[in-house]
Amino acid sequence: MNKEKVVVFDTVLTSDSTEFCPISGYESILLCGTYQLKEDAKKIGKAYLFDVSGPWGYSLDNNFSSVDSSAILDLKWSHQAINSKPFFASTCVDGIDVYCLEKNGLDSILGVKKTLSCEMSDSGSSLSLDWSNRLSDITPTLLCTSHSNGNVNIWELRDGGSELFSSLSWKAHSFEAWIVAFNYYSPFVVYSGADDCKFKGWDIRSGTKKEIFSKTFSMGVTTIQCCPFVEHRVVVGSYNEAVCLYDDRAFDKPLAFCETSGGVWRLKWGLNKNFIAVANMEKGFKVLQINDSETSLDIKSSYSEPHKSLGYGIDWMTPKDISSPPLLACSSFYDHLLSLWPPEL
Repeated sequence: MNKEKVVVFDTVLTSDSTEFCPISGYESILLCGTYQLKEDAKKIGKAYLFDVSGPWGYSLDNNFSSVDSSAILDLKWSHQAINSKPFFASTCVDGIDVYCLEKNGLDSILGVKKTLSCEMSDSGSSLSLDWSNRLSDITPTLLCTSHSNGNVNIWELRDGGSELFSSLSWKAHSFEAWIVAFNYYSPFVVYSGADDCKFKGWDIRSGTKKEIFSKTFSMGVTTIQCCPFVEHRVVVGSYNEAVCLYDDRAFDKPLAFCETSGGVWRLKWGLNKNFIAVANMEKGFKVLQINDSETSLDIKSSYSEPHKSLGYGIDWMTPKDISSPPLLACSSFYDHLLSLWPPEL
C-alpha cells in the first residue's frame, strides 16, 4: 500500500459506517455515520457527506454537509433514484431516518434534506438496514431493518420517500440481530444474522413463523451480503474471524472460506464478482479475492495504518469506467477516523 495516497478525516465522534453513493453522476459522494455515548448516557450521532473528487485526486476536504441525529449504527444508499433524487437511510438507536440529496438555489449547491423519521422505542436500537432495489427499480421500494431485541422489520417507502409504512415485524433471533439483507434477485427473501450465532433465511410471502433455513455459527453473525454481480452467491461474516461464500441453493456447506485473523463486521462486494472488501475489526481492512472456479477465497490486499482502532465501515466507490483505479472508504471506531484507501489489486 502506498501511504502517500491515503487520505484521512477526523470524524470527532466514533465512526462505524460509510458508503459511497451508487447513483450515476453522484458516485463521488461519500457518507459516514458516527456514534457517541456521552457522559449523561445520551447517545448522539452525525452523518457526514463528502464529495471526494478534486482537481488533484481524491480528497476528504469537501465535507459539504453534515446532519445531527441520534447515534447512527448503519446507513445505506438506495441504489435507484427516488423522484429523480439520491436517497439514503440510517438506522439509529431510536429508529430510522430517511434523507435525500437535492440541489439548492440557482448555483445548484448540493444539500441534504430529511424526508422522514420513524421512532421505534419498542424494538430497541435499530442496528442495520438494506434496500430491496439494488438491481432494479421495483415497486414498492422496501427497506428491511434489524434490531437489538432480535426483531426484523420490513418497511414500504411510499409517497416519493416521505412516508414509511411497516408491513412486517417478527422475532427473528433471541439476541441482538446485527445484520439483515435482501436477496437482490428475489427481494421477498430476507437473510438475518445475530448474536445468537444464527444465520437465517426468511420468505416474507409465506409469513415469518418459521425460517426457510437456519445455520449455526461458532460465534455471532455480523454481516451478510448477496452478490450484485451474479445470482445465487451470498457472503457471510462473523465474530469467528472467517468469511464464508455460499450458494443460496445449498447453505449446508460454503463454497469457499477465508480466515481473516480478526472479527468481521462488514462485507461489501465491489468491482466484480471476484472481490469482497472486509471491515476486519481489530485487524483493520482487507480485500478478498475469489478465484474463477469459486473454490478459494484469499486475502489480496490489507490495510490498517493510519487506523488504530476497530474497523467497522467499508465501501467501494463505483468506478466510472473499467480503467478507473479502485477506491475504498474505511472507518474505524474509537480513533474516530475515516480514510480513503486505493487498494493494490
